[in-house]
Amino acid sequence: MEIEILHRDESVRTVLWNSATLFEPDGQTPIATIAQGQDITSHKQVEQVLQNTNIKLQNSVEQRDTALEEVNNKKLELEIQNEELRESQDLLDLTRARYFDLYDLAPVGYCTVNEKGLILEVNLTAANMLGATRQP
Repeated sequence: MEIEILHRDESVRTVLWNSATLFEPDGQTPIATIAQGQDITSHKQVEQVLQNTNIKLQNSVEQRDTALEEVNNKKLELEIQNEELRESQDLLDLTRARYFDLYDLAPVGYCTVNEKGLILEVNLTAANMLGATRQP
């Protein structure tokens, strides 16, 4: 059994105490008691330090796991966003190619003008008709 004992220096010490009673041959009459005590204060202090360290370690592992889960979730979100951006870019490229085919390669001349009637853009046919060169 572990018992706490007040030491003469007023510190509390933990002692592991074992005892056994010796009896007469009749098994009823006690002859003596043998007792042994061992100071295990240092051992108990080390156990407490280890227990506290274990708790801190478990908390650190839980925090790491939570952070890792958040990173993985963010990674998944970014992969989804990246895929959406790739799809948008592919659609934009397709739309540009179609615009070029429909506008620039049309057999008739097209001009894009602003609200004042200033020509902003012409297709290839209109540029040839006007004898102008197009700027990129």
